[in-house]
Amino acid sequence: MFVILAKACGYLGIILVSYVLKRKGIVNQQAYSIFSSLMLKLTLPCAIIMNMNNQHIDFSLLFIILLGLSYNAVSLMIGYWSGKKNQQSLMQMINVSGYNIGCFAMPFVSGFFDTKGFIVTSLFDIGNSIMCLGVNYGIASAIKNKHQHFALQSMFIKVFHSIPVWTYFIMLILSFVSIKLPSFFLPFLETIG
Repeated sequence: MFVILAKACGYLGIILVSYVLKRKGIVNQQAYSIFSSLMLKLTLPCAIIMNMNNQHIDFSLLFIILLGLSYNAVSLMIGYWSGKKNQQSLMQMINVSGYNIGCFAMPFVSGFFDTKGFIVTSLFDIGNSIMCLGVNYGIASAIKNKHQHFALQSMFIKVFHSIPVWTYFIMLILSFVSIKLPSFFLPFLETIG
């Protein structure tokens, strides 16, 4: 129990230190953009690879991807309906939908649970990422510009330009065909992830 508490305090400490550095102006907006880009494009994919490598994912778990898609769709509708009262439905749709799993929850999940817990969270995040990285914005844009057609192609381009989404799909395929990454890559990926 003490180990779990120590890890939680460590993660919360990192968040607190980051917040203080930002509030004091030590870390400016440009640095924030660089750190968030590194997190999304390097650290998160490495963590995904490390935790999904050499793991067998049962086909019966794929419904969890649908849960990620569904919960986002429900959140999108809630945002739309709750924002109708004050004419902020589009802003509400974008802000209410989506779960910050990749950049916030994954460090906790990988620190507290075994790889099976990480895999279940990753499967949910596949559906979540598809919605957050293009579909939600595409739906909100279509509602805003009612005279324009729904830009399905634009949505797919946004979604499939995401490095974490590609990492999830590649690792999922490797899992299904039981391919393991070479061991000489793993120390490098583990350090970054």
